[in-house]
Amino acid sequence: MEAEGNSGVFVWSHAKPGEKDPLPGGVEVQMLELDWVNQNIRDGVKPSIAYVHGELFGVGGVKTIPDNHRGARSKSVENRATG
Repeated sequence: MEAEGNSGVFVWSHAKPGEKDPLPGGVEVQMLELDWVNQNIRDGVKPSIAYVHGELFGVGGVKTIPDNHRGARSKSVENRATG
């Protein structure tokens, strides 16, 4: 772990990334450290904690249609992570 760490798990994905995209086609489950929102304040606005963990979105050209959305991404319904 390091400050502003960004991680995720790819599910339902191809084994290899495409030639023009560094990510494999599939779905990513977002996992960021809990302090990410405090480290990424832009113009005085803190990002939503919903972005930090549990968010699902398509990568590598895969499109998703989330039920509980924040744009093209799903958003976490509740915060269950602990420091």
